[in-house]
Amino acid sequence: MVTLFRRIRERLIASGSLTKYLLYAVGEILLVVIGILIALQVNAIQIEKDNRRTEMKVLEKLHQDLQKDEMDLGRLREVKEGQKTSSAYMLTFYENPDQGITDTTSHVRNIHHPFAFYVDNPHRVAFSTSMNSGDLFMIQNERLLDLLSFYFADNNLSQFMTSVKDFSNYFNSEVKMKKYVIMRPENYSDLDMSKFWADHEMENYYYMMAGNLLPISISLITKKMEVNKNLQSLIDHELGIQALSETEWETIYQEIVDANRTY
Repeated sequence: MVTLFRRIRERLIASGSLTKYLLYAVGEILLVVIGILIALQVNAIQIEKDNRRTEMKVLEKLHQDLQKDEMDLGRLREVKEGQKTSSAYMLTFYENPDQGITDTTSHVRNIHHPFAFYVDNPHRVAFSTSMNSGDLFMIQNERLLDLLSFYFADNNLSQFMTSVKDFSNYFNSEVKMKKYVIMRPENYSDLDMSKFWADHEMENYYYMMAGNLLPISISLITKKMEVNKNLQSLIDHELGIQALSETEWETIYQEIVDANRTY
């Protein structure tokens, strides 16, 4: 191709026609410009494809972490509901300490269960890694990016759960363990529990857990799970797994925004 253009140029120079040569020169320049534009366009398309692939990989990893969170939050809520049930059970004995005990093992478990505390363990590896690398910002849907950033950066649940755990651990070590021997099913029948059932500090602890701290914990976990599930739906839409209409997308988006405001 280069040889062909050189021959044409040499013939035009030899012919002595300035007009033809200028037309040729302009045409050659236009061809070069068009070639450059085509190359740039091809390069831009390739970059866009690469960015899109990166975006899909980031969304897939974030989706996986959301699924892990959903499972862990579900288990955590079950634990909290069990502790709330145990606390409510204990309060019935402060109201009527003479009621019969049908299962000593279960009874002793209910005494201790509200003191065994767990906190949430959010999965943030994908979010932190993609944010540090800059790949997170390949997500083209800015509103989805904002929701994901808020979810993974939010520490409200962790902070509340940690404060409850600290309170529970303090009460367990400074009140319960100092006042009473370690209760086990095998030695429960030998213990004088009248002092325990008359202890208002212990009663207030179970009351606070059953009526305040555990219901708040369960509510916060439930809201976090709802936001989590909705975020998975929006990511599924971006990945082409679940098609959402514009109205459905906006409805889910607004549900997340409203939940974040009250969370």
